Amino acid sequence: MDISKITDSKLFIVCAGETVPYRPETFLYVIDLKLLTVTGGDGGDGGDSDESVPLPIVPTVRLYWSTFNDPALCVLGSKLYIFQGQMHKEPYLDCKEVYTYELSDGASNLTLEKADVHKEGVGMNNPKYFPIAIVTEDGKILVFSSSFDVCSSQWQKRHFELYDPKTQICHNLPNLPEQPIIPQNCSSIDVRSYTFLKKNVFYLSTDDGGVFTLDLKRKPENCVWRRHRFYGGGDIARHRSLVVIDSDICLFPDSAVYIPPDGMDDYLFPSLPRCIPTHDFTYSAITLLNYKQIKDFSVCILQVGASDYVMDPERKYPELIIHAYHTQLPKCKKKLSENRKKKMEEEPSQLTRKIENFELPYTSKLTSFKFRVTEQFVMFSLLSFGKVCNCNRRSKRSRA
Repeated sequence: MDISKITDSKLFIVCAGETVPYRPETFLYVIDLKLLTVTGGDGGDGGDSDESVPLPIVPTVRLYWSTFNDPALCVLGSKLYIFQGQMHKEPYLDCKEVYTYELSDGASNLTLEKADVHKEGVGMNNPKYFPIAIVTEDGKILVFSSSFDVCSSQWQKRHFELYDPKTQICHNLPNLPEQPIIPQNCSSIDVRSYTFLKKNVFYLSTDDGGVFTLDLKRKPENCVWRRHRFYGGGDIARHRSLVVIDSDICLFPDSAVYIPPDGMDDYLFPSLPRCIPTHDFTYSAITLLNYKQIKDFSVCILQVGASDYVMDPERKYPELIIHAYHTQLPKCKKKLSENRKKKMEEEPSQLTRKIENFELPYTSKLTSFKFRVTEQFVMFSLLSFGKVCNCNRRSKRSRA
């Protein structure tokens, strides 16, 4: 399968780390899979081999937390958006600013200061704790806290906001519907996974077992969270990143779950072909790519070979591995449905039904790339991973 058929091949990776002890930084890496394929990437299966030589990678942009406090980053078109964050132990700070920076082609290893960026509007309405920023299909940015302090007055603050780049205004969204039941001696809950189920339906799960959706087609003041059953148990909660296709297939960084429309409690757990098991890595993430054939889909999986928060002395140079997969969706879903029907005929009782490992049908690997960051880290962790959205391009097509 030709990777040129992927319409959105540019990805961004946001990491946090310390190259100097006690001086945290946030790093943005922008990678174009098509460009790598043309300029000498393996473009095949070589990237997932232990013998393959990692490509050196330098950050596109780096931000010091002493300048931008715990920022959330995302890329929309050619513009970098920076949302200042706040940590729980800093109630005296009121970090709500939103900044932008125009990324030029070929930008590399830029250290941004406040003088380099443009301040957007009046900023957010409330500070966000360890924030995450995700671009919506219609060109807005959903900003939310990745951790909620549930045992203090901070719980009452708005943890979710929708930023409109055109008006430079943040609109408040409701908090999760109720204060969750948390374990004893625990003062917070954390976001475990999040994605868009459909164009404007946002999915979020928390580490206390909560699963919620928010329909952003409504006006922000009319949006309402819905609580759902926790399908899939710990398998869905375990991963921070997932993609849901047609509400039938949930893709994780190392596996998939097929949830048939007529039986929400019956599951199949196929794996992704020729993918390094994620237990060899401390963090994995997944993002959906657009494909020229609407009925098909492609995904990118990022694996980080570095200890989270405390670096392994033997691996001070973190390695990043990107896998790109393509699936023929109609054939895949038909085969999964046939497999489930056969399984139910062989063993009607779900309690005694065995889980057998098999690969996700009609799925092939497009390419793999292995990278090694060029600087030594004493601490390193992955914050977010996604495609560079170009909503301006979509809007032009819709007007044509």
